[in-house]
Amino acid sequence: MKDFTNSNWHMFQLVLPERQDGQPARATFMEEMKQRGIGIGYHYPAIHLLSLYRERGFKAGMFPIAERVGRLIVSVADVQRDDQGRRRALGRGGQGRLAAVTP
Repeated sequence: MKDFTNSNWHMFQLVLPERQDGQPARATFMEEMKQRGIGIGYHYPAIHLLSLYRERGFKAGMFPIAERVGRLIVSVADVQRDDQGRRRALGRGGQGRLAAVTP
């Protein structure tokens, strides 16, 4: 029997808190992580805001929770490469580098 309970450990999805100063939380966070050598991606936009769905009548404001999460979510790979190209684990069993990061 295959183990499907641990299949997504290669990526962590983080939903960042809203910033009170009006600055874009995700862009600022991603830049800070880049400066620390931690690769961050953006994988999950609110799907109803993609052009295919807009052409079918979907509009901003129809799904506010999806829009909020889509605006604040980032993806972090569990394994990153350092300056010498060596692999390093960030999360489970790794160095715990994400534990000390706050947006």
